[in-house]
Amino acid sequence: MIDGEVVSKGNKRTIWVDATNGTTDPVVMHDIDKKFLRFYSVTMKNYPVQDSYAVSNLVVKPEAA
Repeated sequence: MIDGEVVSKGNKRTIWVDATNGTTDPVVMHDIDKKFLRFYSVTMKNYPVQDSYAVSNLVVKPEAA
């Protein structure tokens, strides 16, 4: 920064894994929700990041086992 002005955002990427394959297991989601309530200060509804914040996205989709 120069005098508080952002001069570069850098050459960065957001890499994330889409392991849902278009579906989610309600039992697994229930377990994840419980862990979020216990260990995090945000809820699952507040956790996702909107696409506008991840402008240089790279989505990894694993092959089904």
